[in-house]
Amino acid sequence: MYYPFWRIALLTLFLTSLSPVLAGQPFVKIGWDTNPEVRVSGYNVYRSIGTEARVLLNEKELIGETHFVDRTVKKGTTYTYVVTAIDDQGLESTFSSPLTVKVEVKHLPAEQTFFLPASVAADQPAFQGISVGLGLLNLGTMPELVSLTGIDNQGAQTGYQTVADMGPLAKASVLPDQVAQLRVSSPALLGRSNSDIHSFFLAGTKDFRAFEVITEKLQPSITQYFPISLSKTGTASLTLFNPDEKKAAEVELAARTLDGATVSTKMLVLPPLGSFQGVLAEIFGPDLALEEGYIAAFSNQPIEGFQMSAFDSDSLSALPGGRIFRGQRLSLPHFFFDAWGGDTEVRVINADKTEVQLELKAYLDGQAPPEIRTLTLAPRAQAVVSMRTLLREAFPGAVSGDLELTAKGRDGAEAIYGKVVAQATFTGNGGRARAIAPLRAQAAETWIFPDVLQQGDTGFCTGLALLNQRNGPLPLTVRAFDDHGQLVAERLVEVPAGDRLVGQLDTDVFFGSGFALIGGHLEVSGDVSFMAIAFLLDQSVEFLSHIGPVTR
Repeated sequence: MYYPFWRIALLTLFLTSLSPVLAGQPFVKIGWDTNPEVRVSGYNVYRSIGTEARVLLNEKELIGETHFVDRTVKKGTTYTYVVTAIDDQGLESTFSSPLTVKVEVKHLPAEQTFFLPASVAADQPAFQGISVGLGLLNLGTMPELVSLTGIDNQGAQTGYQTVADMGPLAKASVLPDQVAQLRVSSPALLGRSNSDIHSFFLAGTKDFRAFEVITEKLQPSITQYFPISLSKTGTASLTLFNPDEKKAAEVELAARTLDGATVSTKMLVLPPLGSFQGVLAEIFGPDLALEEGYIAAFSNQPIEGFQMSAFDSDSLSALPGGRIFRGQRLSLPHFFFDAWGGDTEVRVINADKTEVQLELKAYLDGQAPPEIRTLTLAPRAQAVVSMRTLLREAFPGAVSGDLELTAKGRDGAEAIYGKVVAQATFTGNGGRARAIAPLRAQAAETWIFPDVLQQGDTGFCTGLALLNQRNGPLPLTVRAFDDHGQLVAERLVEVPAGDRLVGQLDTDVFFGSGFALIGGHLEVSGDVSFMAIAFLLDQSVEFLSHIGPVTR
């Protein structure tokens, strides 16, 4: 018996080059509407080529989602897809209208300009001994040559030039010693390439007492937010860049307290391709006494920026300018606290002119349901929530889990009603090691982390947390590549429904005790979207660094 299925429509279909791990093989993703009049247990997807018979693509089980990814297509071939629905009695619908797709042979990535700083205010006492290294990762399937040009803070070329030569999935580096030599004449490097090239940089001491990487792409925006969290002897360096080649950017910086009061402002002009770098005392004056709060940067055109904080000359933490989110739920795939000073602090800025009410949901490992706390933020105010202070009475000892920041509307739907910026600060080893990571709204089917440190004899570790927010199990493929783009480890894992998978790369959770890699990159992929977060650290937790994922 069949029931009419005329409500199905293949709404979303896109074709692109695969993420680097699949060596450029294409995929097709199709999506469709549900039929609200029928209880559907799942869907079948059929594919045909020309006049050949249709082939069922999901032989093992029904598809529970309203989309499907076909990773078995070939370049230059035309495919036709149809979908059927299965009701709760096991009856199959008629075929949907067909959708024909030709897999293109070539994908041309867009052009981009990227900025790489040569220092993080190294002339300041808190940053003495900190060296900077620069890196590029080729996520494409072809070799790439990228020219890097030295520029001063006015955007003028200094005469320094170098070329980065990378094979597919490979990395190129400008080492700290090289960066130190060019820093005086060239405070930054400017590069132009296609969008398959991802730039990043690191800062640290030679003994790794302090270490930090910024691997996440700097996002241009007319508004940037930077949280302030400092010790009495620590300081923060702020770097801003104008990516426009023709027009200067006028920027107003405002230092604000936790309650949203503006205590100091500063006006800056960034010439075309110009930059600014300075510590808070240089920007707002030596009398600024703001250990908690945030900096808001308002510009007449999109700018990029990041903040680097030094705590008592013992540790570093860094974060690109924070983005405003509205109408979405924000997630953090991992948090922790313990009885030895380890903690996760969530900082939420209300960027709106009206009060906002939020719910902070903490899903603790091994516990259900979640712990829920309500946050009420006045206009422009910032909340700082210590998970250790919030939960330690009910849950003493070491605790870990994941977080969700949301609100409930009048219709019962959960989303954030207001404009917020949210980050989490992780501290370990009594506060000596710190890392900052943003809460994210978007899950993804592929996460790429541009750096790996895993070597047992040196104590370097890479920690990975994978979060499945769906109702069914989530199979994922985890792959590690060296600096030459060669695959060195691969593991198929499964994350249970509504659960997490957490561990270091050299544990049985992922690659096992024989795995070691310094450099390279990590890729985690699946057929449906999920959340992920990764950290670099050492066994004694002298440093802790969040690895921002690559966005494509």
